[in-house]
Amino acid sequence: MSSKTSLLWDKCQDIIQERVTDSSSMWFKNLHADKVEGSTLIVYTNNSFTKEWVDKRYLNLLQEVASEVFTGVDQVKVVLKDRRRKGSRDPVYLDVNILAEEDGSDASSDLNPRFTFDTFVIGASNRFAHAAALSVSENPTSYNPLYIYGGVGLGKTHLLHSIGHYTKKLYPNFKVIYRSSEQFLNDFINSLTSNRVPVFQKRYRSIDMLLIDDIQFLANKERTVEEFFHTFNDLHNNNKQIILSSDCPPKEIGGIQERLVSRFEWGLITDVQPPELETRIAILKKKCALDKKDVPDEVIDYIASRFDSNIRELEGALIRVVAYSSLTKETITLEMAKVVLRDILPEEESKDITIDHIMKVTADYFSLSTKQLTSPNRSRQLVTARQICMYLCRELTNQSLPTISNAFGGRHHSTTIHSVEKIKTLMEEKREIYNAVQKLTNKIKHG
Repeated sequence: MSSKTSLLWDKCQDIIQERVTDSSSMWFKNLHADKVEGSTLIVYTNNSFTKEWVDKRYLNLLQEVASEVFTGVDQVKVVLKDRRRKGSRDPVYLDVNILAEEDGSDASSDLNPRFTFDTFVIGASNRFAHAAALSVSENPTSYNPLYIYGGVGLGKTHLLHSIGHYTKKLYPNFKVIYRSSEQFLNDFINSLTSNRVPVFQKRYRSIDMLLIDDIQFLANKERTVEEFFHTFNDLHNNNKQIILSSDCPPKEIGGIQERLVSRFEWGLITDVQPPELETRIAILKKKCALDKKDVPDEVIDYIASRFDSNIRELEGALIRVVAYSSLTKETITLEMAKVVLRDILPEEESKDITIDHIMKVTADYFSLSTKQLTSPNRSRQLVTARQICMYLCRELTNQSLPTISNAFGGRHHSTTIHSVEKIKTLMEEKREIYNAVQKLTNKIKHG
């Protein structure tokens, strides 16, 4: 590896660490750049499980970052490197299929560091769910399974991540895995196509705690539901904790076997409701404190009184007011907040907003095609448009991060997280970004 390649690869590693969670970063520490062949960066590892995991989960992320850093590179190939042969300075690359199976049981838990019990606001709408979540963290299997249900943006995912974090803190040796149902589905499909189902089964059945988000999305996926049924039984029979979230009670999930639904009811079922006014105010105040933003109480009260359906929408309104103040250098007042939020106030009969609709409106606004938005192209204009579009998909729809990421050419969900955070920051720094988000929101919601 040349010194230039080494320096550029170090830069790639720095960017990747910013875009993934701490638990996910471990997969990149065993990757090393070898050389550039044409438009392909060759990256190697001496661990077959690392190669398999990166190929299936992080290859798109690797290619995006490499294309940003290396001139002319648009592909990344991960290869296996054996021990150096005596007298040879070149690595020997092996086919993963001829290597022995790796254990792989200590898989990444993929927990969001910002979703903890410390940052969760407790109110009448979620108090029981929070108490149950705390209980299974402190005393695993006290309720098994724990099933949390409720509408979109009410804090279910926050609770699941909080359970994972607190459990790892109390029991450092516990193996904890968090997955959305879509990630579980993709893991299983990949194991089928690569004839490595036993590896999949060992990975999911040799853990101490399994957290599955949005379990309802497994509906009508017969083969995957069957596999999850056996995974559930194996973990439960071995006294391992299972936590599930859904948008509805077990009996209302269609397309899932009755025997599995009955197992969901073995433990404790609890719901989270839309937060009442006092909780919405507390949520906004906590966010202001965490972000070190000074927002008058009357503005917080106004936002909390007008955005009452879910927390994501509530925090999105606050972000826009703060961003406008930062850009214009104006002090935040109630009058200013009313002006900033007038085009995004919830309507009594608001239409369903889809990812496809947001993509079309965004593409038209930037004089692009939707195909360009989902392409690997990394030109500056496209990157900005794509990031704004991802931000709006996250803010204006009920879709999960994996679903949004898949819509943009099968990108890794960490790319969507990065894009959302990037636009949040840029809205406070660049007037043109703020204006674009405001205008697009208005077009998307009102036509």
